[in-house]
Parts: sequence; C-alpha cells; structure tokens
Amino acid sequence: MNKLVKGSIAGAAGIALLLGGAGTFATWNDNATVAAGTITSGELSLSTPVGAWTDVTDAATPVAVATISNFRTVPGDVLQYAASFNITATGDNLEAELESNLAGLTNGIAGVTPVTVMTVGGAPYVQGNTIPVPKGSTVVSVVITVTFDPNTTGSGSTSEVLDLGALTFTVSQV
Repeated sequence: MNKLVKGSIAGAAGIALLLGGAGTFATWNDNATVAAGTITSGELSLSTPVGAWTDVTDAATPVAVATISNFRTVPGDVLQYAASFNITATGDNLEAELESNLAGLTNGIAGVTPVTVMTVGGAPYVQGNTIPVPKGSTVVSVVITVTFDPNTTGSGSTSEVLDLGALTFTVSQV
C-alpha cells in the first residue's frame, strides 16, 4: 500500500475515534441531603358540645328531661342544661380566645331568666367577655339554669318560646 493511502486510512480512523468520543467529557459532581426536618401545623378546634337537660325544680330529686322541646314549663320550674366540650389549642406561638353569645340571647318567655355559669379549664367565664385559651386540650363546662319566676301571674307568658338553639361558642386565634 502506498503511503498516501495508509495515511488517509490512519487519518480517517483518528477522526472517527475523536468524533465517537465527542459527547463523553468527564466532569466531577456530588450531592448531599440536608436533614432539615419537617414542619407541622398546629390546631385550634372545638369539639361538639355534649349536654343534657334536667328538671331541678325539686333540687333533692332532679329528673332528666329527654326532649326539652316537649317539656312545658310553668311558673316555679327550674331547668338546667349542663354541657361540656373540648378546645384543642396546639401551636408554639398560638394565642387564642373563646367567645360566646350567652349574654346576647333574648328571653322569649316573660318571667324566665336564663343564668349561665361557664368554666374554662376550671376558671370562671364572665358572659360577654373573651378569655384566653390555654394551650393543649381544655375542657369547657357550661351550666345554663332557666328559672320560671313562681310569682308570674296572668296569661302573658303562656305558649311562648325561649330558644337557646342559637347558642354559639367561637374560638379564634388572636
């Protein structure tokens, strides 16, 4: 073979080798995982109140009232509604307060005065005020005593309704 042909073959082989490796440049690389942890949100919630009505007219022998809407009150009657619910307040920077509309409920029966005693985590609640909610799980107890004045006379208060169905509690972040 002649030197020109041999040189051409060698040159073509060299070019082919260079082109074949054109996309394989080696580079250094590495990675590391950072264990930064996870973030979890807190919670602010109220459980559904669980309660019951009791006829405490004769304090010595209270009687459970199965369906309060079927109970027909008369002057001298004293009824009590006792309920409790939980507030869950978790969060490192959480500040919350509890409000209720107990003070704003309207009286629908002449001679009937609802009186409410409420405690939050054992501390008294003053109607119409907002109170701080402690962190964690807190029990709220509510006792509503409805007294029908025994001195009510006449027919002005017959067949009237006192609706406590609009009683609300609200827990809010502040």
